[in-house]
Amino acid sequence: MSINRLPERISNSTVRNKRLQRDIRPARHNVGFLLHYADRAFTRALAEELKSHDSAISRWSVLRVLSEEEGISQVELADRMVVEKANLTAVLEAMVAEGLLVRPRDTRDKRKSKLFLTARARELKKELVPVVKSVNAEATRGMDDLAIRQFCELLMQLIANLESDSPLAARAIAQNIDLKK
Repeated sequence: MSINRLPERISNSTVRNKRLQRDIRPARHNVGFLLHYADRAFTRALAEELKSHDSAISRWSVLRVLSEEEGISQVELADRMVVEKANLTAVLEAMVAEGLLVRPRDTRDKRKSKLFLTARARELKKELVPVVKSVNAEATRGMDDLAIRQFCELLMQLIANLESDSPLAARAIAQNIDLKK
């Protein structure tokens, strides 16, 4: 290489594309591997975008679920988010401390608390919706609405096949959950 010639700059997307070709090629028909790889890639992209808004995926998930159904317990929230209740405790405590959630005791069962978003949390959700939509748009770039709908239906079928006895899978299928949210 001559002294006057600078080395070619390689972008992150070029590196990612080369890594993708190298890592996925032998497993391109392995559903489990591809789902796991896609989940990791999507999670990484979403986490990066949410981080730039001083937020995290766990916080976004709480905001999304509670904005649709407030007044549920921590156990119910964990079920809807498909996480363990214990893993949710620290997230909820932090959100209460930040003034995003309130947890009044259930009037019928004093052992339980109900979860409600504050006005500040509703504003944060409004701020984060475009961020999440942009990551979803990037993830589905090059796919038309029919392809996205078919892909979501295939994923729901896969979930139903693997969790046929799961109330979560049954509810998701019955409600035809919009996975683009």
